[in-house]
Amino acid sequence: IMSTGIGALTVQQKAIKIERSDLCGRELEQDLSCAFLKQESINPEFGLAWLRHLALSTLTDEETAYLYTVQCGSDEFLALPLRVHCKTRQAHSLSNFYTSLYSPVVVSTRPRILLEALFEYLRTTERITGVTLSPLVADNALFDDYQIALKHTKWRGIHSWHCFWNWTHTVSSPDYLDYLAARPSILRNTIARKTRKFLDSGRGRITLITEPDSITEGIEQFQSVYQRSWKKTEPHTAFIPGLLKLSAEKKWLRLAVAYYDERPIAAQLWLVSNGTASIFKLAYDEDFKQMSPGTILSAFLMKQVIDVDEVTTIDYLSGNDSYKESWMTNRRERRGIAAYNTNNFGGIARYAARQLKQLYNRIMH
Repeated sequence: IMSTGIGALTVQQKAIKIERSDLCGRELEQDLSCAFLKQESINPEFGLAWLRHLALSTLTDEETAYLYTVQCGSDEFLALPLRVHCKTRQAHSLSNFYTSLYSPVVVSTRPRILLEALFEYLRTTERITGVTLSPLVADNALFDDYQIALKHTKWRGIHSWHCFWNWTHTVSSPDYLDYLAARPSILRNTIARKTRKFLDSGRGRITLITEPDSITEGIEQFQSVYQRSWKKTEPHTAFIPGLLKLSAEKKWLRLAVAYYDERPIAAQLWLVSNGTASIFKLAYDEDFKQMSPGTILSAFLMKQVIDVDEVTTIDYLSGNDSYKESWMTNRRERRGIAAYNTNNFGGIARYAARQLKQLYNRIMH
C-alpha cells in the first residue's frame, strides 16, 4: 500500500506495506517472531506470549486483538498491537490495568515514518474513530513520535495525560544487606522484628514457587489468600492463573507464600527477567494484618532477587502508594496519548465530547 500525502515517504521512494492480522490467529513471519522474542527479553509485557494471553483472557466479545505491521523495504518494520471495538471502531493499545508498560515492536531507525503510514491507514482505510495508547514511557523520543505522526496524518484533539507513577530501585550492590542498610530505620526495624517473631514461633513459614510442577498448588494458595484480602474481586478471573502458568514456563516466576499454622496468609507474585524484578501482585489475609505478612514477604523476595537472581533493577510497576518510597529510590511517570478521527461520525462525536468537556472545565475554573 502506497501512502500518499506524507512528505517523508515521498523522499524515501520506498513502498510502505501495511498488514492487519488477528493477533491470536496465524503464526507470525520469522523476522517478526524474532523481534517479538527480543522485545520479550527486554520486558515480558512486550512479548507475544504475554499479549496473546492478555487478549484471550480479558477482551470482551465485541473486541478483537489485531497486530498492525508496517514494513518499509525488506529490513525495516514496526508492529503495533491494538484492540479494536467492532461496533464503535475505537482502537486502544492492547493493554489494560494489568499492563504497566506498553510498546510496539520497532525495527527501524525512523519509527516516525512508519507510524505516519500506520496512523494514515487507520484513519482512512480502517476508519478508526479514535486511537488511545497507554501506558507509555513519557520521557523518550518515541513518545514524541506518536504525537507528531498523529498530527501529520490529520488526527484531531491530540492530547496526553498522566496514567500513574512508577517506583523503581537500581541495585548498586549485589548484596541484600547493603540494600537493607540504605532503607529507612523504621522499615529495617519492622522487617527484623516481624520476621523474627513470625519464624521463631515455629508456626510461620515461607515457600517460594518458581517451577511449573508446583504451579497448581501455587495458584490455589494465591487465590485462597486473595479471596480473604482487602482487594476487589478480579474482573478477569482467568488472567492471573494463566499468568502464573506462563511465568513458570518462561522461568520468570517468583511466587512467595507465607503460612501460619499451615494456613496461607499472604502471597506475592514477582516476575524476574532481563535483570529486572517486577513486583506484580500482592495480597494478604486481613485477619493477620497485625503480623505484617506483606512486609515479611517483600523482604524475603528482596533478598531472593538481589542475592540469588542478582537483578540490577527492582520495579513496583504502577501506583504512588506511600510505602513504596521506603523500598524504592526512583520515580517515573507513565502517560497516555489519544486522538480522534473527524473523517467519520463516530470520531466527530468523540472529538466534540472532548471539546465540550474542556470548555466546561475552563468555565468551572
